[in-house]
Amino acid sequence: MKKMLLTMLQGIGFSSGITLVFIAANHMDIGFSDVIGIYFFGAICGLLSMIYMVERIPLPLQLFVHLFGSIIAFLTVVYLNQWLPLEVAPLVSSTIIFVIIFLIIWLFFLISNIQHSKKVNAKLKNKKV
Repeated sequence: MKKMLLTMLQGIGFSSGITLVFIAANHMDIGFSDVIGIYFFGAICGLLSMIYMVERIPLPLQLFVHLFGSIIAFLTVVYLNQWLPLEVAPLVSSTIIFVIIFLIIWLFFLISNIQHSKKVNAKLKNKKV
């Protein structure tokens, strides 16, 4: 339960931070429902990241589930808050930008986890000697 809350809060932090950059860059105003939507989206993305704890699921499938679920959450919040017109071009371009940002964050975590694993393995190897 604690891990779920932590991953949800981490997702809220990422979504809020990225949204603040977009708001500042585009001089946008947001309301209470927008903030709730951002928090909801971040919490869902954070919760979906728990799939990486299931070791029996291959990494590409974990990534697909996390990405696809996050896209669904993104499009749901976009629709509910009426952030984009329901037209193909804006939805596709926004989804592509979302996927790029998602993959950059995902790669950051992947590289970070690989580096952490190497440090742990090195410590374990040194203890055996």
